[in-house]
Amino acid sequence: MPKVAEKMNGNTKWFLTVALLLFFVFLFPTQVIAHSILEKAYPEPNVNYPSSPSEIVLAFNERMENGLFYIKTYDGGGKALNTQPAEISKDQKELHQLLPKLPDGIYTVSYRIISADGHPIENSYIFTVGQAGDLTIKNAANVYVSKVGISQNDWLYWITRICYYFLLLSLTGWIMWYHFLHFETVEWRRGYHHAAKLLLMLYLIASIDSMLLQFSRLLTGFGIDQFTVILKTSAGISWLLTFLLIVPGYFILLKHKLVDGLWVVSMLAAKSINGHAMGSKHPLFTVLMDVTHLFAASVWAGGLLYILLYWRKQRMGVIHFLPVFSKAALISIITLTVTGTISTLIFLPNLQDILFTDWGLLLLAKIFIIFLVVASAGLLRFFMKKKMARRFAFWLKADFSLMASIVGIVGVLTVLNPVPQNQPVIWSESRDNIAVKLTITPNMPGMNHFIVEAKTNQSIKIKNVELKIKSKTNEIGPIQVPLSTDRLTGEQLLYACDGPFLPFAGVWASEIRVMDVDDNETVFIKDFTIH
Repeated sequence: MPKVAEKMNGNTKWFLTVALLLFFVFLFPTQVIAHSILEKAYPEPNVNYPSSPSEIVLAFNERMENGLFYIKTYDGGGKALNTQPAEISKDQKELHQLLPKLPDGIYTVSYRIISADGHPIENSYIFTVGQAGDLTIKNAANVYVSKVGISQNDWLYWITRICYYFLLLSLTGWIMWYHFLHFETVEWRRGYHHAAKLLLMLYLIASIDSMLLQFSRLLTGFGIDQFTVILKTSAGISWLLTFLLIVPGYFILLKHKLVDGLWVVSMLAAKSINGHAMGSKHPLFTVLMDVTHLFAASVWAGGLLYILLYWRKQRMGVIHFLPVFSKAALISIITLTVTGTISTLIFLPNLQDILFTDWGLLLLAKIFIIFLVVASAGLLRFFMKKKMARRFAFWLKADFSLMASIVGIVGVLTVLNPVPQNQPVIWSESRDNIAVKLTITPNMPGMNHFIVEAKTNQSIKIKNVELKIKSKTNEIGPIQVPLSTDRLTGEQLLYACDGPFLPFAGVWASEIRVMDVDDNETVFIKDFTIH
């Protein structure tokens, strides 16, 4: 390949710097959370049961992989209970495990699954049996205490992901454009073939690195003997198909248009079954959308790479290619916009949630850069018509820099969870010599555990404490939460209740009313959101 990097002027390097800054500002979240979410659990987190539950049932919002899952239960001493392996339901959304008769005590349930989009999830929660009931109050905030994620310091993982996506799009785009180019010399055609083989080799290396990193995460907590099980997951099948396509690619590519087209579509399809598309309710449709999205991106990426590399060496050939690429790039950007919008609506039906996740913020950054791309493309067309070669070259490199930034963002978006994660409500406030604390776990639609603590000084005696929940999303009246006294210690009262008093997602307002013996009432209000 021509040594383009050595020929960049100061302005081009400035654009590269700005593009990279835009990318890294939005790139690294503190942790990457998988896509599936625990919707229901029995025994429920932080709940006291008068007698031993007979089984553990965990229900998730999406399908999980049929393999590499477990449920482990530990007693108060940290000893694992002797239980049978967990079983998965037919729809692959529930795990079941029978429990032996449990004596009074505190128990920790730890589970691990792989969601259908290829991401591992590992969480723990606590429940109690019998006289250990008071202990659950102290652990009310310990729901979902552990999450499998990618640290922002895991540079190797992020660099590998970005290189993988850049090479995937560049390679497939390079192969597709070959049959639309006019090579005036044998050396020119031979150089294009050499570049294709180099891209294929680099993509093979990036694929091996990405696969090993993903498999090492998926096999955490399992023995190496489970490696064959992972090959039956969508991620395993995806990588197997990828390598089955890469190897013959050295011998069959750039010879027949039909073969190349089938190879490109197959490669993009192999990638699409390893990601968010497989976690939707209609995986066939979302995989098709993903393939279309990647195809459009590869048209743009491959064409830009070709123009950038051959602008100086084969300028006349590139100039003849520009009108064709200009139309194709416009169609690809429109396709990217349409498929990207549809995918966003599928994975994030409530667009207001886009501001609550790293995925949403990165998506906004991507949209912003796409606007810059559209502006850059307009300038490219203008300078092309005016035959202003120097300015055209500058904006061409700027356009390529923006494309590289978008590819980097896409490499991270495929790992992040589009859906905001619900977190327990833990809130406290003090006013008028009264301190209250509200805890709601797990803070999801359905059954929740409510705890209200109220504390005063010696001059104030509490007569009654009430908790009401009101939806700020729907026009319904306030819901009274029937609190019962759980513990009384000096001037501190603790009330608790379990029930389905948060029936649906949305913005809610909690209202705590504390009345003293003189009928003076103090009201505390806290808004919170359930996604």
